[in-house]
Amino acid sequence: MDGDRFWYRNTTAEGSEFVLVDPSTRTREPAFDHAKLAATLSSASGGKYDGTHLPFQSFTLSADSLSVSFTAGDKSWKCDRQGVACAIDPNPAPVPPAGGARGGRGGRVWPILWC
Repeated sequence: MDGDRFWYRNTTAEGSEFVLVDPSTRTREPAFDHAKLAATLSSASGGKYDGTHLPFQSFTLSADSLSVSFTAGDKSWKCDRQGVACAIDPNPAPVPPAGGARGGRGGRVWPILWC
């Protein structure tokens, strides 16, 4: 991601959450509205998801930070961070593998060439 920002997936007793961190501004916030994104994705895909049990473990944040892209099942999706709209992404960007290349967390370590 641009600058020093990064995201990570946090496992909780209820499921999991994605967190966006910006060290330069010392902020930590949800990467997106989990509950609304789950509801919108459920409606768009015909699946049934909730905010703590989303069908992906990794995502790509858009350059303008307004949307997230991910793969769920056999489709690539793009959703706005407020969870208002989700649609199949006809031109998906590569999504980093879960855990990044270091087996750690989030988007800061990607892209890296894999052997």
